[in-house]
Amino acid sequence: MFAKIIINITSYIKDKRFLAVMSSVFLSYRFTGENKSRLERVLGSIRGALESAGNDVFCTFWMEEFFKKQGFSADDIYNYALQEMKNNDLFLLFIKSSHPSKGMMLESQRAVDLGMRYVITIRNSIPIPEYARDLKKEVIRYESFKALEQKLKGYDWKRSAGAKA
Repeated sequence: MFAKIIINITSYIKDKRFLAVMSSVFLSYRFTGENKSRLERVLGSIRGALESAGNDVFCTFWMEEFFKKQGFSADDIYNYALQEMKNNDLFLLFIKSSHPSKGMMLESQRAVDLGMRYVITIRNSIPIPEYARDLKKEVIRYESFKALEQKLKGYDWKRSAGAKA
Protein backbone atom coordinates (compact mmCIF):
# COMPACT_ATOMS: atom_id res chain seq x y z
CA MET A 1 0.00 0.00 0.00
CA PHE A 2 2.83 2.40 0.87
CA ALA A 3 4.43 1.78 -2.54
CA LYS A 4 1.10 2.51 -4.25
CA ILE A 5 0.84 5.85 -2.43
CA ILE A 6 4.39 6.77 -3.51
CA ILE A 7 3.56 5.87 -7.12
CA ASN A 8 0.37 7.94 -7.01
CA ILE A 9 2.20 10.93 -5.50
CA THR A 10 4.93 10.65 -8.14
CA SER A 11 2.31 10.55 -10.92
CA TYR A 12 0.54 13.56 -9.40
CA ILE A 13 3.77 15.58 -9.23
CA LYS A 14 4.63 14.72 -12.84
CA ASP A 15 1.13 15.73 -13.96
CA LYS A 16 1.34 19.04 -12.08
CA ARG A 17 4.80 19.75 -13.53
CA PHE A 18 3.43 19.07 -17.01
CA LEU A 19 0.48 21.37 -16.43
CA ALA A 20 2.83 24.14 -15.26
CA VAL A 21 4.64 24.23 -18.61
CA MET A 22 3.67 27.33 -20.56
CA SER A 23 4.83 26.14 -23.97
CA SER A 24 6.92 23.50 -25.62
CA VAL A 25 9.41 25.60 -27.58
CA PHE A 26 11.36 24.63 -30.69
CA LEU A 27 14.43 26.89 -30.74
CA SER A 28 15.69 27.59 -34.27
CA TYR A 29 19.13 29.13 -34.78
CA ARG A 30 21.88 29.58 -37.38
CA PHE A 31 24.67 27.01 -36.98
CA THR A 32 26.79 27.21 -40.14
CA GLY A 33 29.65 29.66 -39.83
CA GLU A 34 29.01 30.43 -36.15
CA ASN A 35 31.55 30.23 -33.32
CA LYS A 36 30.47 27.06 -31.51
CA SER A 37 31.50 28.07 -27.98
CA ARG A 38 29.87 31.51 -28.30
CA LEU A 39 26.75 29.90 -29.75
CA GLU A 40 26.65 27.44 -26.86
CA ARG A 41 26.73 30.29 -24.33
CA VAL A 42 24.03 32.29 -26.10
CA LEU A 43 21.72 29.34 -26.74
CA GLY A 44 22.27 28.15 -23.17
CA SER A 45 21.25 31.57 -21.91
CA ILE A 46 18.14 31.56 -24.09
CA ARG A 47 17.23 28.03 -23.02
CA GLY A 48 17.72 28.97 -19.36
CA ALA A 49 15.52 32.05 -19.70
CA LEU A 50 12.78 30.06 -21.45
CA GLU A 51 12.90 27.26 -18.88
CA SER A 52 12.86 29.71 -15.96
CA ALA A 53 9.65 31.13 -17.46
CA GLY A 54 8.08 27.65 -17.36
CA ASN A 55 8.70 26.49 -20.93
CA ASP A 56 10.15 23.21 -22.20
CA VAL A 57 12.80 23.75 -24.87
CA PHE A 58 13.96 21.57 -27.77
CA CYS A 59 17.09 22.63 -29.65
CA THR A 60 19.20 20.47 -31.96
CA PHE A 61 22.38 22.18 -30.73
CA TRP A 62 22.55 19.86 -27.71
CA MET A 63 22.07 16.75 -29.84
CA GLU A 64 25.38 16.96 -31.70
CA GLU A 65 26.81 13.77 -30.13
CA PHE A 66 23.65 11.86 -31.05
CA PHE A 67 23.87 13.11 -34.64
CA LYS A 68 27.55 12.14 -34.88
CA LYS A 69 26.91 8.64 -33.49
CA GLN A 70 24.10 8.16 -36.01
CA GLY A 71 26.31 9.42 -38.84
CA PHE A 72 23.76 12.11 -39.74
CA SER A 73 24.44 14.44 -42.66
CA ALA A 74 23.25 18.06 -42.57
CA ASP A 75 20.11 16.98 -44.47
CA ASP A 76 19.49 14.16 -41.97
CA ILE A 77 19.69 16.69 -39.13
CA TYR A 78 17.25 19.01 -40.93
CA ASN A 79 14.81 16.13 -41.43
CA TYR A 80 15.14 15.06 -37.80
CA ALA A 81 14.47 18.62 -36.64
CA LEU A 82 11.47 18.99 -38.94
CA GLN A 83 9.95 15.79 -37.53
CA GLU A 84 10.66 16.86 -33.94
CA MET A 85 8.72 20.07 -34.50
CA LYS A 86 5.46 18.09 -34.29
CA ASN A 87 6.14 17.75 -30.54
CA ASN A 88 6.26 21.52 -29.95
CA ASP A 89 3.62 24.23 -29.97
CA LEU A 90 5.81 27.34 -30.20
CA PHE A 91 8.49 28.13 -32.76
CA LEU A 92 11.20 30.54 -31.60
CA LEU A 93 13.39 31.89 -34.40
CA PHE A 94 16.63 33.31 -32.93
CA ILE A 95 18.20 35.79 -35.36
CA LYS A 96 21.46 37.51 -34.48
CA SER A 97 22.81 38.30 -37.94
CA SER A 98 21.54 39.00 -41.44
CA HIS A 99 23.31 35.93 -42.89
CA PRO A 100 20.79 33.49 -44.40
CA SER A 101 20.35 29.99 -42.97
CA LYS A 102 18.93 27.05 -44.91
CA GLY A 103 17.92 25.27 -41.71
CA MET A 104 16.10 28.28 -40.28
CA MET A 105 14.18 28.75 -43.53
CA LEU A 106 13.15 25.07 -43.61
CA GLU A 107 12.16 25.11 -39.94
CA SER A 108 10.27 28.39 -40.40
CA GLN A 109 8.19 26.94 -43.23
CA ARG A 110 7.51 23.78 -41.22
CA ALA A 111 6.34 25.89 -38.26
CA VAL A 112 3.87 27.65 -40.55
CA ASP A 113 2.69 24.33 -42.02
CA LEU A 114 2.10 22.97 -38.51
CA GLY A 115 0.28 26.12 -37.38
CA MET A 116 2.73 26.71 -34.54
CA ARG A 117 2.78 29.93 -32.57
CA TYR A 118 5.66 31.87 -34.17
CA VAL A 119 8.01 34.15 -32.21
CA ILE A 120 11.05 35.91 -33.67
CA THR A 121 13.89 37.20 -31.51
CA ILE A 122 15.99 39.56 -33.59
CA ARG A 123 18.66 42.22 -33.09
CA ASN A 124 17.38 45.79 -33.39
CA SER A 125 19.70 46.52 -36.32
CA ILE A 126 18.57 43.59 -38.48
CA PRO A 127 15.50 43.55 -40.75
CA ILE A 128 13.12 40.62 -40.44
CA PRO A 129 14.06 38.04 -43.11
CA GLU A 130 11.94 37.96 -46.23
CA TYR A 131 10.67 34.44 -45.48
CA ALA A 132 9.13 35.66 -42.20
CA ARG A 133 7.91 39.16 -43.13
CA ASP A 134 4.30 38.37 -43.99
CA LEU A 135 3.67 35.78 -41.29
CA LYS A 136 1.47 36.15 -38.24
CA LYS A 137 4.19 36.40 -35.64
CA GLU A 138 5.36 37.95 -32.43
CA VAL A 139 8.60 39.92 -32.52
CA ILE A 140 11.03 40.40 -29.64
CA ARG A 141 13.72 42.92 -30.55
CA TYR A 142 16.97 43.11 -28.58
CA GLU A 143 20.18 45.12 -28.47
CA SER A 144 22.31 42.68 -26.46
CA PHE A 145 22.10 39.02 -25.48
CA LYS A 146 21.72 40.04 -21.82
CA ALA A 147 18.74 42.23 -22.77
CA LEU A 148 17.25 39.34 -24.75
CA GLU A 149 17.62 37.01 -21.79
CA GLN A 150 15.74 39.48 -19.56
CA LYS A 151 12.99 39.96 -22.15
CA LEU A 152 12.52 36.20 -22.50
CA LYS A 153 12.29 35.74 -18.72
CA GLY A 154 9.62 38.42 -18.46
CA TYR A 155 7.74 37.64 -21.66
CA ASP A 156 4.03 36.84 -21.53
CA TRP A 157 4.13 33.32 -22.99
CA LYS A 158 0.33 33.01 -22.69
CA ARG A 159 -0.24 36.01 -24.98
CA SER A 160 -1.85 35.39 -28.35
CA ALA A 161 0.14 35.47 -31.57
CA GLY A 162 0.68 38.68 -33.46
CA ALA A 163 1.83 40.80 -30.51
CA LYS A 164 5.05 42.77 -30.37
CA ALA A 165 7.47 43.05 -27.45
